[in-house]
Amino acid sequence: ELIAGATAAIGLALGLGDPRGLPFDFLHPKRPAVARDMGRIRLLAGVAAAAAIMVFVLAVRAYMIRQRTAENRSVALQLTNAEKNRPLYRRMMTQAAAVDEWMKPGPDWMAHYAHISAVMPPSEEVYLTSFSVGAQGLIRMTVQARSGELLTKMDKQLRAAGYEVKPLAISPGADRFGYEFRSNVELLVPEKLKIDLAKVKPTPRPADDGSLDPAIYRGGAR
Repeated sequence: ELIAGATAAIGLALGLGDPRGLPFDFLHPKRPAVARDMGRIRLLAGVAAAAAIMVFVLAVRAYMIRQRTAENRSVALQLTNAEKNRPLYRRMMTQAAAVDEWMKPGPDWMAHYAHISAVMPPSEEVYLTSFSVGAQGLIRMTVQARSGELLTKMDKQLRAAGYEVKPLAISPGADRFGYEFRSNVELLVPEKLKIDLAKVKPTPRPADDGSLDPAIYRGGAR
């Protein structure tokens, strides 16, 4: 048994004296090449590529969601502001439509407004609360008067100025200024009616008139 156990040492000692050297290099042993499983490598590469694509898709999706969320908030804010300003927009559109209507070829409505204001009774007796124009030369007004007799007087003065006045509908309707009667007036402007403002003399405004003062203007003054 001792001899069998020393066989390796004896072989090593004998190999040192052999001119050809040892058949095995103990300092630089050669390792056998590891066999590569190409199928598994391809599978792992495919899984890694799929994971990378998934991460990229999720990142793009998150970015798009953030963008759409920010746009939605912006649009919602604009909608809220628009809802708050809707009465203002509606009033502006109405005013713009009125200006466009007045600027269309046809009667000079501003001249008619000045003419009617000049031929009507003074504002201490009658005043306008609304004035609008329509198709076919129709003028609609709403007036307040201190008495029914003054409305009758106004009717005669408008007819004398050349307007065709539809029968007045006079109704009680006191306001806070003491004008007890209200009437809706419709005037038809004849095509032959020619206005010369130089020939009419408007009634002077009362000394305490504040209708042109923005600080105290409340509407309803002529």
